[in-house]
Amino acid sequence: MTHVLILYIVQNSGHHTAARYLEAAFRQQRPDIETRCVNLLAHTHPKWGKTIERTYMTTIRRTPELREALYDNFWVELLTRRSTTSWPA
Repeated sequence: MTHVLILYIVQNSGHHTAARYLEAAFRQQRPDIETRCVNLLAHTHPKWGKTIERTYMTTIRRTPELREALYDNFWVELLTRRSTTSWPA
């Protein structure tokens, strides 16, 4: 049986939602694949995970311009597009 591990870092975030949609898509397309979504931050840093998540979410909510600088940045998009198009199919 094939296993797929899907990692995300912040519970109740866009990353978590995307991970759940990926999991659902795998299950729908390939029922023979076993999938598992894991909060990597909570798994690797159980004591600090909640604090880091809270800090991240507070920062993103209170300073949307920071989120835009990180996620809606032309250079980040360009570099991401370049790196993903070079992966083998």
